[in-house]
Amino acid sequence: MANYHLDNKDPDTANTLYYNDGYIIHIANPTEQDIASLAKKTAISTQTINKALANKERARIDLRDNFIFAVINSPIKTGDNAFSISPICIFLTKKNMTIISYDKVNALKYIDNIDNKNMSGINLLLGLMYGIASEFNIITKLIISKFERLEIELLTSTKNEDVISIMDLQRSLVFFSMSLHSNDLAVMRIIKIKDNTCYKTSYFAEIDEELLDDVYTENKQSIEVVVTYSKIITDMMNTVASMVANNQNKFLKFLATITILLTIPMIFASFWGMNVKVPFEGEVIGFIIVLSVSLLTTLLAIIYLWIKKILV
Repeated sequence: MANYHLDNKDPDTANTLYYNDGYIIHIANPTEQDIASLAKKTAISTQTINKALANKERARIDLRDNFIFAVINSPIKTGDNAFSISPICIFLTKKNMTIISYDKVNALKYIDNIDNKNMSGINLLLGLMYGIASEFNIITKLIISKFERLEIELLTSTKNEDVISIMDLQRSLVFFSMSLHSNDLAVMRIIKIKDNTCYKTSYFAEIDEELLDDVYTENKQSIEVVVTYSKIITDMMNTVASMVANNQNKFLKFLATITILLTIPMIFASFWGMNVKVPFEGEVIGFIIVLSVSLLTTLLAIIYLWIKKILV
């Protein structure tokens, strides 16, 4: 995705979409010059824009006198099995909507599939939020499929690479859960203020109730799926840890048993290897007798350990 900037650019550029009597501007990783140009186009002071962007990590909806500022968290891929969160900042005025994205996020893709030409500003914001919630759903399903594949491999052979991959997926779901809950608070704030007469005549006058309900439902479904699979992965990791510990204990138990059984003939060999008079010394079959007794004793020890279920 190209880095779109506003230096000496008109709204009629490649990074602009139109709706009703307004237009959408998309800026990726804004520079100081972009902020200055944005301030001229939106009639919002540079100081206000910088102050709003200073706390872009927390999803929220802020209502100002001449604009709405929103921060919505969107998912991004950071590795083969790792995902993270990137904020999308929106300045919504009467005539335009400016979307500022970071981490090479193409925010316009979230509203490419909606009929943006016939939508008002607040509904465009809802459309963007719905697109982000849907993206969370899509990536969560991808994480689930990756986890199910890794789960099979992990149950057959415990490899460090598989464990690390599952930990990456688990960490991604934790990020998703935090961000979806934060986005949900933004949706709830819109629902809370949409019937307020102070805003009914301005930005929220033409709000699409059905679209708002779709955003709310999609976000809630994403939260439920993420929370459910986070718990499943956590339980799976605990199970794997228990399996590894159990296998280690069984192996150590086996080694201890073998050591005990090998000690018995070693005791007989030690006694009959002393430089003193011992039974059967000088006998032709003395070695066979000692060997037979040691083997018989070892066999009895094996039977005893088997009966006590120590020898597994």
